[in-house]
Amino acid sequence: MSDDFDLDGLLEESVDLQKKSREQKASLKAGQKGRPQEKTVPGWMNKQEIEAHVAAVQVMRAKTEGWEKIAGVLLIYAQICSHCGGEHQHVEGIFLKRTNPKLRLTNLVKPDGMIDIAGLPKEIEIRTASVSVCANCCDSQGWAEASKTII
Repeated sequence: MSDDFDLDGLLEESVDLQKKSREQKASLKAGQKGRPQEKTVPGWMNKQEIEAHVAAVQVMRAKTEGWEKIAGVLLIYAQICSHCGGEHQHVEGIFLKRTNPKLRLTNLVKPDGMIDIAGLPKEIEIRTASVSVCANCCDSQGWAEASKTII
């Protein structure tokens, strides 16, 4: 047997690698529980990066807060057919219009679960879209023979 192999050194190196692997797994497990991970996990942020990220999140949160209800909106979707020139409308629903004083000229129209529009002014908003073929023109364009499926 030759003395080219340093068995003690190889054993020590193997034990160190196993120890590092166990530490990384424990760190990942701790991170999944909400605790900060150690720097041994690649891609994790250091303390300065975490502080910068938290500051950016607080800035975004401050921008999203402060939305005030300004009106109840009946949203109507209007299709304008480019084939026949007809306009077809249908009601999308009742939405709540909000504004934020920090973001000038920005309105947010979104559905809320139970909209309480009592005491709010009421508006009608019509959003138009141009389509190439409307429901009335489908037959004349050869779509009458197409099979109908419900997915």
